[in-house]
Amino acid sequence: MKNLWIYAITLLSLLVLHTASFALDSLRCGSRIVTIGETRASVRAKCGEPADKEVRYEKRIARDFYRDLFPPRGYERQREREKYREPLFVEVFVEIEEWTYNLGPTSFIRYLTFENGRLVSIETGDYGY
Repeated sequence: MKNLWIYAITLLSLLVLHTASFALDSLRCGSRIVTIGETRASVRAKCGEPADKEVRYEKRIARDFYRDLFPPRGYERQREREKYREPLFVEVFVEIEEWTYNLGPTSFIRYLTFENGRLVSIETGDYGY
């Protein structure tokens, strides 16, 4: 009987933690849910036009690889092959678009950040107006 209670409490705790983490990475627009990784078009179709948009570009350093130095034979896994490649650091430009959704005075303002057209973060602000 004691083991059953421990099992039930553990299961309930995991369920609550999973639900809380999902709520942080999602936005509900009516009956539709927006999650990290969606495109701008998908978010616009589910939530409509945002109250505010800002676009900027950032220059970032990305790691890339070029030319194999001495690849060992038989190694087909990518991580093993990367050990034998010369690294190259390149500058890339990233389009960052920030959308603001004001859902009214009874809901929190939501800030959505897109990088190159994909949703990468959803942040919650104060109550709307």
